[in-house]
Amino acid sequence: MKILDKFRLNEKTALVTGGAMGIGKAFCIGLAEAGADVAVADIDEATAKQTAAEVSILGRRSLPLKVDVTKPEEVHSMVQSVVNTFGHLDIGVNNAGGARGARWAENITVENFDFGLILNLRTVFNCAQEEALVMIPQKKGKIINTASIAGSVVISQATYSASKAGVIMLTKVLANEWGRCGINVNCISPGRTVTRGASWVNFPDTVKERWANAIPLGRLGQVNDMVGSLIFLASEASDYVTGLNLIVDGGSSLGPYEQEQVLYYKDKPLWLDELGSSIQ
Repeated sequence: MKILDKFRLNEKTALVTGGAMGIGKAFCIGLAEAGADVAVADIDEATAKQTAAEVSILGRRSLPLKVDVTKPEEVHSMVQSVVNTFGHLDIGVNNAGGARGARWAENITVENFDFGLILNLRTVFNCAQEEALVMIPQKKGKIINTASIAGSVVISQATYSASKAGVIMLTKVLANEWGRCGINVNCISPGRTVTRGASWVNFPDTVKERWANAIPLGRLGQVNDMVGSLIFLASEASDYVTGLNLIVDGGSSLGPYEQEQVLYYKDKPLWLDELGSSIQ
């Protein structure tokens, strides 16, 4: 097989959680363009249907699914719906997640801390477990989790960072356990990526410009920057790759982080007057 053929996903079925918008939507479209049929799972049913329709326009079969991934019973039904519709599941992309609550650790409530761990870490485990249960009998499969550079370097709130660090280690453990079952488990760690749901998307342009200037490649990430890495990890091209945390951040995690420290950790951040209030 020629090398470019190894990246094709013809006759493969993929499931993407949090697939309705942002990075998840880009993943769905990219998988379809590579030849896969795609199940678009999201708590926002209307937007999931819109993304599924875009997958169909590309000539691939699609399945929109309304799912709250924090509920294990819905995760189980989600995977079973994919198998019942397409006959098999080859690629599981566990992308749903987010942040909620105060920016600073002293203000984070126990309830919000627990919710963050559930949304970003426990759901990844639940989804990966259900996916593996259908992949183990077929002795093959690709599971890709969405982590974050916040799981490797300090740039975000405590809850989000801790949960994403957990995703990275969970990925390694699952890769170790399921490798002999023919399942590759890897994760992608995006850097700051411009999406509609990003908590900082409405910050002043001057702030975002400072962040971009601190990145070696000189810009913030776009959702399509993540797709090539996903296709690699979902395809035969990565058959001998497992337990990898693939960082896609324009080099921002290389450091130095002096500028980030100024923006975030001084008593009076440089951009406080531009925002009108501190970040919460």
